Amino acid sequence: MVTKRDSFVRGIVVGCLVMVAAGAMYWMFTPAAHPGAGAFRRWLVVVQGVVGIVGALWLLHGSRTVTAPALSAVASPAAVDAILDTATVVRDYQVRYKQPIRLHVGDEVHLAREDDTYPGWWWCTGGDGECGWVPADRLAPNVSGPFTPGEHARAQDDYDSTELAVERGQVVLIREKDLNWLLVGNGTGAEGWIPASHVNRVRDRFN
Repeated sequence: MVTKRDSFVRGIVVGCLVMVAAGAMYWMFTPAAHPGAGAFRRWLVVVQGVVGIVGALWLLHGSRTVTAPALSAVASPAAVDAILDTATVVRDYQVRYKQPIRLHVGDEVHLAREDDTYPGWWWCTGGDGECGWVPADRLAPNVSGPFTPGEHARAQDDYDSTELAVERGQVVLIREKDLNWLLVGNGTGAEGWIPASHVNRVRDRFN
């Protein structure tokens, strides 16, 4: 995009080049014996040198065109599709569980208890001993019927319970939603879960 400043500077450069060209023509057709011809030619050489340097630098700068990166350069189509929305954080959130549970499809977990504040989230222990909150819709009970504390279940999807610390005013990218929690990214590559109640314009949409 060409700014007003760019247009102004280019206009000056073009004007100077036209002036030098006109001076060169005058130099070519003016007899050397003409009064003042020597002083004029010395002045013209200086101006030509300055304008030549300025013009070269400007053309070099102009050749380095800065354009907005294409969408494919920012993220792959799959990554773009994974972004559901953006939201602004309205309340700080600090990570409560620094050792997340990470599950792959088919992994077995032990069900300890259901969260009272966020129904549908179960405190689970994986085969590696790591613990964390897992949404019930990511699990399949080993037996038919509702989940029961003390029973075992298996992961239906890959899942990572990593939380993300966010601050009020921060803009986040929403990648997943599950039972009043959001998996968000902060734009620097870090991702994690935060409560939906901690961002604006999302609670009514995702509950």
